[in-house]
Amino acid sequence: MSMLTKMITAVLLVLFFSGIALAKIEIKLAHSAPPIDDKTEIACQAFKKFVEEKSKGEVVVNIFPNNQLGNERELLEGLQMGMIEMAAITTGTFPTVYPKIMVLDLPYLFSKSEVAWKVLDGPFGDKIREDFCTRLELIYWRLVKMDTGTLPTQKERLRLLPISKV
Repeated sequence: MSMLTKMITAVLLVLFFSGIALAKIEIKLAHSAPPIDDKTEIACQAFKKFVEEKSKGEVVVNIFPNNQLGNERELLEGLQMGMIEMAAITTGTFPTVYPKIMVLDLPYLFSKSEVAWKVLDGPFGDKIREDFCTRLELIYWRLVKMDTGTLPTQKERLRLLPISKV
């Protein structure tokens, strides 16, 4: 190989690898909620702001609300295939691929949110999270909100007693 060819190869390698180091990381974050006035969208926007500020713009979060990248089942499949990096999905999607998750949808399972988070942040939560991620080939999964027994109505929000108090 001539000296000129070696130099061109070296320069191209340096440019190639430095380009990778300087490339921005883009995260696709999808959900099914509306793009305005919704808790999920507000949380996604807060996450976007936090990540982009802390990374000094090196990580860009692109949010896709309102099923733009598919319904929740398709979002889950997109996560599994690596086409979507993050998604906010309700537990209603998971039973077809992970039936054990249905235990968390039992009505009045927890008497209050604090109890639910103590259980889900403890050994039980760790075990179900690890099993879920292993079976679905995902890196991480986290429950971020839950209700302990309220029903929305047209006039007011009704508070229902947990089974343990009935």
